[in-house]
Amino acid sequence: MAGRSDLNNVEEFITLFAVEQFPHVFDPNGEIWALYAVSSQPAWIFINSKGESERAFGVLGDSALNDEIQKILMGS
Repeated sequence: MAGRSDLNNVEEFITLFAVEQFPHVFDPNGEIWALYAVSSQPAWIFINSKGESERAFGVLGDSALNDEIQKILMGS
């Protein structure tokens, strides 16, 4: 989630850190943060095909991110 900053700042962040490969959500009012109980950044919300979600806070390296994606794809 690209956060609750000014939209221009969010777009600059996405470009600067080259994270365009996945969707980002602009949440200026914090509604999505509240829905998923996100209290800080970076935060990751992983949602499987059943609509079940898991949260992860902090920086996720390639390995940890791939592990989370594999759990979703494998249905766990």
